[in-house]
Amino acid sequence: MVTEPAPVAVPETAPETAPETALKTALETALETAPETGARSDAAEDARIRRTVATLRVEDVLLLARKIDRRHALWPKSLNLWREEPWSDDLRRIVDVSGYTFSVFSMTPATIAAVTRIAGIIGARSVLELGAGVSTLALAQDLTDRCGSDWSLVSIDEDADYADLIAGMCATLSVPSRYSVLGARTAPAEAFDISTRCYDRRDVLPFAGAYAPYDMLVIDGPKAGAEPGHPFARLPTVPVFRPFLRDDAVIVLDDVFRDTELTAIVHWIRNGHVRPLGISPVGKGLFVGRLRTPPATVPDDS
Repeated sequence: MVTEPAPVAVPETAPETAPETALKTALETALETAPETGARSDAAEDARIRRTVATLRVEDVLLLARKIDRRHALWPKSLNLWREEPWSDDLRRIVDVSGYTFSVFSMTPATIAAVTRIAGIIGARSVLELGAGVSTLALAQDLTDRCGSDWSLVSIDEDADYADLIAGMCATLSVPSRYSVLGARTAPAEAFDISTRCYDRRDVLPFAGAYAPYDMLVIDGPKAGAEPGHPFARLPTVPVFRPFLRDDAVIVLDDVFRDTELTAIVHWIRNGHVRPLGISPVGKGLFVGRLRTPPATVPDDS
């Protein structure tokens, strides 16, 4: 049995007020000082993920952003990436059948391909998704293609009407009813001494727990960044939902070329929640990591 190392020690920063360069330096320090975790049964999966999907080392991405040294240095100028990236035949069919319409908030085609590829590499049968959308449709189809009817997908979105819309679109696909799309309010939340908003635990925890444990956590919500999003909205997601993930579950976070998502990575690594595997340069940037075990206690927000 592998003994998990103590949380990585990183100099304290105040992300909500410190320059972006301080955040990037903090993550670099975390990665440089992270101890080895020893042999792992999933080492072959991790190597394949790094080789085929998460091809960029996190420290290299942070070094590049630090050299550019401006706010959201790596954020793409155009967010209409669905018009620029190649589409798989499967995605085109899913969109045609369901009637889904892409927007600037959508996970991009190349990112969807990366997420479903990771799910295939680890043999995921149960997925928890934060932020519903076209990715929900693609995951439902991928799980059906790989697992038949032996799978589960829970997707949570802060817009209840949109959650119902995506659930209706799932019903147009040739997939069994193994998916659940939940509309959940956001509420004030705090993680790592940073105040933000995240999914209301009273709405999501009983629902998520009914289908646990999950092999994979896909984080593309709540909405973050500019209005109507909330800065650092995704920061509490790993501490809140980790009790419902299996040991060494894979965690993917979209939009990591935005500084608030880089901040989330800083804190997850610093506090021993996540073991980073790398970043895929697709779309708006996709971080891939493994949950560190044993599970931590969910912070008390009372």
